[in-house]
Amino acid sequence: MKPPMPTQLTVVRVILFVYVVLATLGLLSFFWLVSESGAAFEEAVALTGMPMGLFLVGMLFASGVLILAFVAALRMGSGGSRTQTLLRTALAMAILGALINVVQGSGHLGFVLVLVALVLAETRAAKEWFASTETENDQDAAPTS
Repeated sequence: MKPPMPTQLTVVRVILFVYVVLATLGLLSFFWLVSESGAAFEEAVALTGMPMGLFLVGMLFASGVLILAFVAALRMGSGGSRTQTLLRTALAMAILGALINVVQGSGHLGFVLVLVALVLAETRAAKEWFASTETENDQDAAPTS
């Protein structure tokens, strides 16, 4: 039987879902504002001060981070080393994205949320829980004769 997920990881899971919702609302609000302004998409991107290519790469990166964070939050309950690696990757990419936003002058709340989640995900209790659930996952995945 799998031990219950520690409180720290439950908080991490909630933070990830909140982060995904906030970031998704931020992305959607940008596109909504562009569509309501009546300006061409190229004009709206030019107002950001970024070249179109860099803007599109940033949007793809942000979308990828949101998907990764959402999947990590969904999978956290299964435990194991693969899930821990997925969580660490999602948090590292989210930190990078949030740091880019902070440098540009926004996204301070997102940065703090992800930083708190990263610290909580690396506590001893969290690491021990992932390690203890790894053994169960190995036994569940073993082929039967």
